[in-house]
Amino acid sequence: MAEVREIHLELKNEDGLHMRPATLFTELATRFRSKIEVSHKDFVADGKSIMHILMLGAGPGAKLKITASGEDAEDAINAIHDLVAVKMFDLSQEQQ
Repeated sequence: MAEVREIHLELKNEDGLHMRPATLFTELATRFRSKIEVSHKDFVADGKSIMHILMLGAGPGAKLKITASGEDAEDAINAIHDLVAVKMFDLSQEQQ
């Protein structure tokens, strides 16, 4: 049976999920076998598709629901949490 993990995160970087952080997100997501979905408002995006992630229109302060389902779902969610909650915030600070 596939493992399913879910987290809710708020984007704390100043620019939201624009091209650079969206690229980092999808590059990370593709390292895992699990299916990864990102929900914002009424849109559900394939977490491994840069176009889908950009179509979320997730700006600063956006609340995301991220779901991973598969054999490495827990590892995927932990890595995504680290990227969104820590590294994307640090990335925003570096640009100042």
